[in-house]
Amino acid sequence: MVISFIPQSIIKRLSSDDRKQIHWNVLLSTCIVLVVMAIVPLKWLDALPHFCLIQKLGGIPCPACGIIRSVASLFDLHFRESVHFHPVGIALVSSFLLQIPLRMMALHRARLNAWAENLSKWITRFIIASLLVYWLFEIISLKI
Repeated sequence: MVISFIPQSIIKRLSSDDRKQIHWNVLLSTCIVLVVMAIVPLKWLDALPHFCLIQKLGGIPCPACGIIRSVASLFDLHFRESVHFHPVGIALVSSFLLQIPLRMMALHRARLNAWAENLSKWITRFIIASLLVYWLFEIISLKI
């Protein structure tokens, strides 16, 4: 899974190469997300009311319902709770963690650029497919 939200004005200071800018953005954005998720206590998330627009409008949970709590539980080392909230949470965190060495290698060796980008695309496809498969099982179990 790829996240990149650092403004281009900052990323351009790190590299003039467009491909390296992408890798820097993904690397830094992923690190920020992981640090924030690691420091936000699960009890803060539990204090927030659950709100899902798809569930409110359609009466069924969305594919990602519970994923934030799953990730937060994982960072608190509550593996069973993480799987209970959403089983794809572990794969999502793993994909974020994989981005760090992957992007560092791509920044260090230019010949790994295409490989890193392709691997990231396949990981993203796997995460999306996993979310959809889990969602279908959830919908079927609702017996709508």
